Amino acid sequence: IEADLGRWQRFQRSVVANNFQDNIHAIRALAGSSEYKDHTEFEGSQLLSFVPGLALDDVWSEPLDVLKIHINGGEHLVLKGARRIFDLGVKAVVVSCKNHTEMFRVVHFLLRYDYDMQISGEAVNA
Repeated sequence: IEADLGRWQRFQRSVVANNFQDNIHAIRALAGSSEYKDHTEFEGSQLLSFVPGLALDDVWSEPLDVLKIHINGGEHLVLKGARRIFDLGVKAVVVSCKNHTEMFRVVHFLLRYDYDMQISGEAVNA
């Protein structure tokens, strides 16, 4: 899921160039949780409000090998919108957080699923 049109278009070209059309489906939307579809969790975003907001649970219904999140704020909201996917199984999660507050929220979410976590190479324990 990518909200920025330019990035989404580049990603689409890369998918085609690498012949991944059968394995990767890119959606132009804001990733968050379905309870916040009015975009209030994206206050301060430079994205236009007409870009739809979707939860990952709205578009994916199978276990994942890897979930990578890098959105520069609101990472915990993406995780909240993927609860069903986590219940199905996500083998590895890679998250780049905007700040320490966001990192705390992400760690708090992931600890519920018993992940082994590292922050800047240091192990995080419950």
